[in-house]
Amino acid sequence: MAAHVPFVNSVTDCEILRTSYADSEVVRIPLDLRKTTRDRLPTGLPLWVDPAIDGLHYLIRAREDGKPSWRSHRNDAWQAWLGNFLDVDAVSTPEFLKKRNREAKHSVQEFVSKLLDACVALKANWISVPQLPHVTDATRNNINRHMAEAAGNWRSERSFHGRLILPVIFTHQDQLRSKPLRTRKISVALECYKKARAQGVWVVDESLEDSSGSPKLRNVRFPDLLRFHEEIEGGLPRSVVKIGGPYWGMNLVLWARDLLDHPAVSLGTAYRYHLSGGFPVTPAARVAIAPIRQRARVTADLDSWLERASGEARIGDGARRQLGELRRNLRSFSDPTRAQRQVAEFYRKWFDTIENLPAEGRAPGLYQDFSAAHVTGKGLPQLPRSEGTARHRGKVAESFMLQCL
Repeated sequence: MAAHVPFVNSVTDCEILRTSYADSEVVRIPLDLRKTTRDRLPTGLPLWVDPAIDGLHYLIRAREDGKPSWRSHRNDAWQAWLGNFLDVDAVSTPEFLKKRNREAKHSVQEFVSKLLDACVALKANWISVPQLPHVTDATRNNINRHMAEAAGNWRSERSFHGRLILPVIFTHQDQLRSKPLRTRKISVALECYKKARAQGVWVVDESLEDSSGSPKLRNVRFPDLLRFHEEIEGGLPRSVVKIGGPYWGMNLVLWARDLLDHPAVSLGTAYRYHLSGGFPVTPAARVAIAPIRQRARVTADLDSWLERASGEARIGDGARRQLGELRRNLRSFSDPTRAQRQVAEFYRKWFDTIENLPAEGRAPGLYQDFSAAHVTGKGLPQLPRSEGTARHRGKVAESFMLQCL
């Protein structure tokens, strides 16, 4: 089995899972995934079911900011679904988060047990411990401790023999910026891990768009994320299962550096994590540009860029062939579903080139992979301006390359 953990959210994801990721050890689905979509999952694949409550973050934040339209910050259908398990109005209040009394613990135990029972009903092998995403201060710590303890109680009462996975979800770059703050976040996470009697930890920064090519990623955000994973590892038992992402490249970097057992992967679309309860959107069509290890929007400007790039004499023959082939097929990739499949197929092949290396050779191998992409990118024209800071030649690959060793 391959090490990657695909995150499935749609019918198209299910199809890509079947064709390109069916050898995964486990596949993650949210508890609110529609039955018509769940029915399309390949049979026999172990399931990691997430209770899909982390979108409460936006409702709580809106109420803390005093916004009268706080409910408009999440999908109505998701809020109605979540109402089957808990009182969304009550749990979203800042006051509820501060409660420490027996009544609050009983209320938390009730809705956590309902959520986890629903996960088990889907024949889950792994289940996420219900947790709210972290914020910069300590206001979420109390409720997260209650929910972790409730999950541990549920595990004992139901004799659940699968794995409980503790989510550690960050929502702002400042939460990883300083050593004292990281230490406090790690302390709370380890406390919740013990209370839940979990066997795994999943860490993701939902604010991280790691393929943007911004200099701040290379100089600040990537090093901070690496430090967090290095520091939390010291407090976890060796047997713990460690998952990180999904991202575009940092999940691979963390895995290659042996800080993860499983890199979480998207299936051709966002390559970042989105909290539950979001609004349905049609993703922009993007394609993978294999020689430079990044994606770009399918536009007329990209077609013109590929025409110039595929004739560039400063790059190797293999890269020119790949760019030329991409241009010939670009029109068909204006269909977002076809573009999604193209990216997912590229990503799987890319992943395989690293996984097939000996474990001790993955970090240097990934460094060489990004280095080659960086050199190729420097030999090409700037990408279209619509790519923002990712348009700069070879900068996306360079930012990841510098984190590998």
